Amino acid sequence: MANCVRCGRPAKEGEKLCAACSRQEQGPRLPKSILVTLIVLSLVTIGALAVIVAQLLNAHSQRVSLRLREEALDAREKEYAAVQAELEETEDALSEAKQTLLAREEEISSLQSSLSKAESESSQSQYDLNAQKSELERLQQENDALTEQLSQMEEDAKTAGEEKDALTEELDSLQKENEKLKENQNSLEEKSKFLDAYVVFVEKDKSSVYHRYACSAFAKKSFWAYSRKLAESLGYKPCPNCFG
Repeated sequence: MANCVRCGRPAKEGEKLCAACSRQEQGPRLPKSILVTLIVLSLVTIGALAVIVAQLLNAHSQRVSLRLREEALDAREKEYAAVQAELEETEDALSEAKQTLLAREEEISSLQSSLSKAESESSQSQYDLNAQKSELERLQQENDALTEQLSQMEEDAKTAGEEKDALTEELDSLQKENEKLKENQNSLEEKSKFLDAYVVFVEKDKSSVYHRYACSAFAKKSFWAYSRKLAESLGYKPCPNCFG
C-alpha cells in the first residue's frame, strides 16, 4: 500500500494522494450555468480582442501605406524637380544651339562670299603662278650656272692652294738663302770694315798717296795693296778725298 506524497497518510494502490488530499486538490465545483457564462464571456473577450487587434493591424497597415505614399510622393516631387531642371538645361542648350546655328549660317554665308571672291581671284592667281614658275625656271638656270661657276672656283681655289703651298716652300727656301746671304753680307761687311781700317791701295802711277777701296779717285786698275802703317812707312800720304 502506498503513502500520500503530501501528508504521508495511506493512499489507494496506484494513487499518489490520499482521499482527503485528493478532495482538497479538486476544490469546490462551480455550477454549470456559471461555467457556461464564463465560457461565453471568454469567447466575447477573445472576439473583442481579435477585433481590436484587427483594427490595430489595419491602422498600422494604413499608416505604413500612408508613409509609403508620402515617400513615393517625395520621390515623385524630387523626380519632377530633376526633370524640371533637366528641361531648363535642355531649353538653355536649345537656345545655345539656335545661336550656334545662326552663327554657323552667318559663317557659311561669309565662306560662300570668300569662295566667290577666291574663284574670281583664281585666274589672277593662276597667271601669277605661271609667272612664278617661269621666274623659278630662270632662277634654277642661274643657280645651275652659279653651281658650275662655284665648282670651277673651287677647282681654281684648290689649284691656287697648291700653288700657294709651292710658293710657301719656295719662300721658305728663299728666306733660308736670304739668311745665308745676310750672314755672308755681314761677313763681307766685317771684311770690308777690316780692309777699310787696315788695308790701303797705292796706284802704280807714281802717286804719293794711298786710297781706300771705295775712294772715287782710286781707279782700281793697277795698284799695290799695303797695310796703312806699311804705306806710311814707305812715304805714302793719305788721300785727301777718302781720308779728308
